[in-house]
Amino acid sequence: MVDPFPSYEKFETEVLLNAAQDLDLVLIAWWIANTFYTDEPVSCRLAMAELAIRSLPDAGLIALYRSRQMDAEHEVPIAQYEDVLKRWDTWTGVTDDPDNQIFFAATDAGRKAYRDRVSNP
Repeated sequence: MVDPFPSYEKFETEVLLNAAQDLDLVLIAWWIANTFYTDEPVSCRLAMAELAIRSLPDAGLIALYRSRQMDAEHEVPIAQYEDVLKRWDTWTGVTDDPDNQIFFAATDAGRKAYRDRVSNP
């Protein structure tokens, strides 16, 4: 039987999988929510994506970056997450300044957490 409303944990695990496989724009989390929660209002799907992108860094499982370069120079300081995640262009990827595009990727702890989640469902 197919679960008509996937749990948040399954959704978050999918976001973490994406982060473990590649560096992507934050808006990808919203796209993943769109595939998991197709019957929910757009605002709910965006809220689910935002919850994941806020909770995974809090747990040390993903980090945010201001470009495709995953280095200390481009990593968004945790103190700036709130402001960055409130910006519309963070969630749409539409900006005149490529330095305002926000990406996410799994940390070493995030990659381990993903492996633990899939090996112990």
